[in-house]
Amino acid sequence: MKYKLIIIFFNFFMIISFAAVFMLPLTVLGFDYAKNFWISNWYLPVLFLILVAVFNIFFLLNWSVLKHVEGEDWNALKPVLEDRIYNRGKNSYTNVKLLINAYYLTSDIDSLFRLEDYIEKNNPSVYKKTELMFVSGRLLINNTEETEKYLESKITDSSRETDIWVEFNYCFTLVLQQKFDKASERLLPLIKKSSDKIITLCSLYLFFLSSGSNGAAESEALRTGFIAETSREKIDKIIRKGKGDLHVLFFTRIIDQALDWAYSVKEQIS
Repeated sequence: MKYKLIIIFFNFFMIISFAAVFMLPLTVLGFDYAKNFWISNWYLPVLFLILVAVFNIFFLLNWSVLKHVEGEDWNALKPVLEDRIYNRGKNSYTNVKLLINAYYLTSDIDSLFRLEDYIEKNNPSVYKKTELMFVSGRLLINNTEETEKYLESKITDSSRETDIWVEFNYCFTLVLQQKFDKASERLLPLIKKSSDKIITLCSLYLFFLSSGSNGAAESEALRTGFIAETSREKIDKIIRKGKGDLHVLFFTRIIDQALDWAYSVKEQIS
């Protein structure tokens, strides 16, 4: 109903606005001037009709998607988008992102991985934009060893630039498997090169967990340096903004734990 109202109100206000502007010369300056104005500006109604037509055609072409999104009927939305992507080759960023969200909301992880394989092969540019959404899905499967191999293949691929979030996911998987030595070796350079405050915070926390007593002094020094240049208010603002991204939202629990670890110590000391 919301999208139908948008269409109705758009058409109504466009027609009223155009009529008001186009009839203004007649009401203010009289018929003779208005006649000359209309003749010299004959293309304006054409442009107006084209604009209205494009808007309405867009809604008509996408109505099969919009009605399911509006009704939050994700199971009905999936076959519509799958037909667009797999059968009609319309694997645009918008279609792929919508289908990924539909898979998450219906816990259809097998279909998510099938989509990942297809998009990676058929539209690398879209895959690059959606890669982290696919990577997050690996955290939902119980086989952490399989996830480690999947992520390792990405970070060791010299033909591509590895997203820093992929590297963090890899380190997180190592910690889950209690491969602490390997994790701490990876986390330290990640901390030093990261410009993403959320990754830095969480990597510091994972380094603290994985390095043990041997890395306690270095972990504390890094923590102190981080909170000295990043106030709690600043990091909270960054995190609130970051949670609009799926790959950040997946680490909500780790982020909360990292915040408590990093800033509660400071509060106790002060």
